[in-house]
Amino acid sequence: MHPAIKYLQWTLIPVLTAALFAYGVITHLTNSDVPQDPPASTVEEHEDPEPEKLPIINWRLLQKFDYKTGKGPQELRDLNGKKVKIPGFVVPLLDNSLELENFLLVPNMQACIHVPPPPPNLIVTVSLDQAVPLREASNPTWVIGTFHIRITKSKYGGSAYKIEGGQLEPFKYTTE
Repeated sequence: MHPAIKYLQWTLIPVLTAALFAYGVITHLTNSDVPQDPPASTVEEHEDPEPEKLPIINWRLLQKFDYKTGKGPQELRDLNGKKVKIPGFVVPLLDNSLELENFLLVPNMQACIHVPPPPPNLIVTVSLDQAVPLREASNPTWVIGTFHIRITKSKYGGSAYKIEGGQLEPFKYTTE
C-alpha cells in the first residue's frame, strides 16, 4: 500500500473524526447540558416550597475566593455557616458504591478529580444528611445544606468549601 494512503488511513482520518466528534460534543454541551448561573446577581433569594428563602451561591462568587491567602468577598463570608443552595455536578468519591453520602460538587461536567483537578475554590466537599441511591443523584443537581469556607486536602485534591447536612434536588433547565 502506498505510504500516503497509509497516512490517510491511520493518521488523518482518525484525527479528523475525533475533532468532529469533539466539536459536536462541545456544541451540544454549551447549548444544553451546562447549568446556567442565576443571572440577576451573584447571590439571590430562591423561591423554596418551604417558607424560608435560601440564598443561591453561584460559581462566579466561589471563584473569587483566594484559597492561598484565605481572602474573599465579604458577600461570600457572610454566607459562612448559613443554609444555602448551590448548583453543580456530582463527582462520587467511591467508584463501587451503590449509595451516595459524600461527594465533590464541581461547576461543570468536565471538572473532575482527574489530573489536573479544578482549583480548590471550584470544588465543594458535600456530606449529605442521609445517603441516597447513586442512581437518584442527577447531574446537574442542586445541593442544599450548611455552607462553610473550609480549606481541606485529600487524595482527590483540595477543596475550599464544605456543605454539611446536605440534600439533593434535581436541577431543572429553563429556556429563559
